[in-house]
Amino acid sequence: MKRVLCVLAVAMFVLSATVARSADRVKAGGKTQMGKITEMSSTAVTMDQKKFPVNEIELVSFDEEPKGLKQGRDQYVVGKYQEALEKFNSVDLADVSRPEVKQDVEFFKAMCSARLALYGNHDEKELKAAGQQLLTFIKNTGNFHYYEACETLGDILAAMGLASSEKYYNMVAAAPWPDYRLRAAVLSGRALTSQKEYDKAIKKFDEVIGQKDSEPQRLAATLGKATAMAGKGKVEDAIKLLNEVVEKADADNVEVHARAFTARGNCYMAAATRPPEEVGGRSAMDNKQHALVDFLKVDMLYSSYPEQHAEALAKLVGLYKDMNRGRRAEEKRSELLKSYPNSAWAAKLGG
Repeated sequence: MKRVLCVLAVAMFVLSATVARSADRVKAGGKTQMGKITEMSSTAVTMDQKKFPVNEIELVSFDEEPKGLKQGRDQYVVGKYQEALEKFNSVDLADVSRPEVKQDVEFFKAMCSARLALYGNHDEKELKAAGQQLLTFIKNTGNFHYYEACETLGDILAAMGLASSEKYYNMVAAAPWPDYRLRAAVLSGRALTSQKEYDKAIKKFDEVIGQKDSEPQRLAATLGKATAMAGKGKVEDAIKLLNEVVEKADADNVEVHARAFTARGNCYMAAATRPPEEVGGRSAMDNKQHALVDFLKVDMLYSSYPEQHAEALAKLVGLYKDMNRGRRAEEKRSELLKSYPNSAWAAKLGG
């Protein structure tokens, strides 16, 4: 009898393990649930009659998904977009039967192309190609990645200097969650800042800062406002705002920290060109030391953000040269050229 019970227990364990391995998975709120995804839209994923709102979803994976999809997704989430794209391209869609899985592969292909174009040297041909991939995805699928695709297409158009980026940020703003509306306003403000429309950008950021719905977006808007103010030459005011962002942002809000330290480093570099009486009495060398510390923080703590990391490495090269630390400058230059050979920052250093 004991032998029979033991055999049954083993069989049940194997069966349960097989079911667990063969299930779709949705990670939301820090918890992973397994089952069968039965419906998907731009706002929710339904698994076994339970709806998961898109704004709460952290990850979705599928039963028996191609190995290239899983491997590519793992590379994508850590910012290794070229390696991820190679994995996604290895998937033969002719062998994939589930539409959701095909959509996932196409989405990540488009996103990798977009990230590489955005974090590269902004080659217009590459930006257009990535933008077309995203547009095709947005038009042809009702998918939980919809709003992320809209945001990234807006970023592509903004990088090309096109006002039509606002159209896709407005699509993000139309999502049924207040946080998305505020994020869309922050994105619009960043686009205006890149176009040197500083007053319009500050107005957009102030709209978000005046809201109480989302502290992360208020901090992102404060950061954006500081960047726009620095663009107007108000460096000290910008530094004060950035200090506020660094102090208030949660430790796990790593994107804001990466952007804040990069922006503050740039402000200190700008301050180094001003008379001490205009920048709190700090000397040019004091300002450069502050900038060095901020860019080193980005280098050491936030290297998973390619846009900020590449910029930090390039700025460290210049700062170390100014401080007659040639060996350190060459180390950072080599790291930049190795890690981001196609970036605009590498091109500026003769990469």
